Amino acid sequence: MEKFNLIKIENRLNNSHRGEDKKINKILDAYLKIQGKQKKFQEKQQTYYWGPEHFNLHQSSLFMQSTPEQQRSILEKCSRNLISESYFVEKSASAYCAKMMMLANTTEIAQTYSMIANEEAIHLAWLTPYMPIEDRHDPKGAFLQFLSSLIEECDSNLLPYLVQIILEGWGLHHYKSLARDCLNEQLKSVFLDIMRDEALHHHTGEVIFDHSQVTDSQHLFLEKCLKTYAEMVRVGPQDLILSLEETLGGISPAEKRKLLLDIEYQKTTTQKLALLKELMTQPGMEKTVQKLENEGYFTVLNEGVK
Repeated sequence: MEKFNLIKIENRLNNSHRGEDKKINKILDAYLKIQGKQKKFQEKQQTYYWGPEHFNLHQSSLFMQSTPEQQRSILEKCSRNLISESYFVEKSASAYCAKMMMLANTTEIAQTYSMIANEEAIHLAWLTPYMPIEDRHDPKGAFLQFLSSLIEECDSNLLPYLVQIILEGWGLHHYKSLARDCLNEQLKSVFLDIMRDEALHHHTGEVIFDHSQVTDSQHLFLEKCLKTYAEMVRVGPQDLILSLEETLGGISPAEKRKLLLDIEYQKTTTQKLALLKELMTQPGMEKTVQKLENEGYFTVLNEGVK
């Protein structure tokens, strides 16, 4: 590892974000205004931002046979999960860019990450009004823990591949889907504008990642990371299943199997794995990706679907 990696960064996702410091909030608003990046937010909007079609729940007999109150609760939970994930990914960008700026070996690279940091801070400001205050210090799920470990442990060559090429490349498709199906016009515009910025962030990672500098031991590390990414996708829509279980007071194994079949989980997960494989297959990484494919990491898990 390079000597600059003596610098330590902690991804503090549990930092307070309650908006109580009025003076600093005015400063933040001033920066947004100067850059022409302010967005409208209407209080007391709908309690969920994506309808059943976004999750294929309109095809689920379990969902459609639920009461209207239960359906609303499920959609609220699902929407909250999507907002939370996006919020914490953007929040993570502060630590990511700070590390990349400090590890930069040229002024141009440091400048580039300063600009990316500015855009990521704006994205966070756009998403914050949609994120419940009580959730803003409470990251949940293995994905966010994994992302934090990458930011804190990886060097300045591996990070662009793992975060900007793979994660932000994935985010482009994910945000496009969120924008397409969003029921709120203000939030839809947020995701569309984030997409435009993320496209350049993704391309920046492609430019900066240098596969010729990856050592044998780092290749083994990358292989483990790619397997973790694939496993998170292979398991299917776990947050969706949990939302139904919590609202309905649990679902039986047979109901779970029927749910997964109804929402076409194998088809959609196969498409997601194909995208993940495409993003991973960068120059110099072909053999590692092929090894994953040979070991079945781009094949959907069939647990519970018979």
